[in-house]
Amino acid sequence: MFADMETLRTIFLEDPAYILVGLGVVEMALIAAWCVRRSGRVLKLLAWPVALGVVVFAVAWFVVTDREYIRQAANDIAADFQRGSSDAAARYLDEKYTGFGQDKPTAILLANHMLAQQRIRKIKLSHCNIRVEGQQAEMKINSVVHFEGGDIGMLSLGWRIRWVKRPTPTGWQIAHVKPPTQTLPGFTKP
Repeated sequence: MFADMETLRTIFLEDPAYILVGLGVVEMALIAAWCVRRSGRVLKLLAWPVALGVVVFAVAWFVVTDREYIRQAANDIAADFQRGSSDAAARYLDEKYTGFGQDKPTAILLANHMLAQQRIRKIKLSHCNIRVEGQQAEMKINSVVHFEGGDIGMLSLGWRIRWVKRPTPTGWQIAHVKPPTQTLPGFTKP
């Protein structure tokens, strides 16, 4: 049952493209039927797929799921790192954070040191998989970091991040980050 609800949530709220394409196909069939019969009844039916499509699109646009919120938080952190700042990371790290960098102050200090050593030109996030269960979420995501100058060039890392939902202004907080793994060997210069 839970898997079915998760699938419905994904289809209706996060990726309604399948529903919208299906409604488009129904609309095309109704247009074809109307062209053949020129019936007033079929003409009235033409409004239903459009109306349903507008409702599905509006719901998907205005409702932000936990998974979408966490993905946007990761994008905010990456964009902030591109600007040379760790403020977004500090905002999303939980006060009880453990993991890569030991604790929150040390992790922020490590991020600031890295940002001072290497200027980041671009960060691309990909292969994002988020599993939400109640007040916790597990995120697996890859990042490709392009550096300006220096000896590194480009670095591709895989991350495993555990999020917890807290009653804070940001809501979801990073509770734990495992040390990253290099996902595409050979991208760094020896």
